[in-house]
Amino acid sequence: EQAEQTKKTCPVSVALAGTQINLDARLV
Repeated sequence: EQAEQTKKTCPVSVALAGTQINLDARLV
């Protein structure tokens, strides 16, 4: 069950991290 939760959360975390990086890049 933990592995299944990680599978669902991972793509979301990656997407959020990517968005954060894009925002930082725009500010700089």
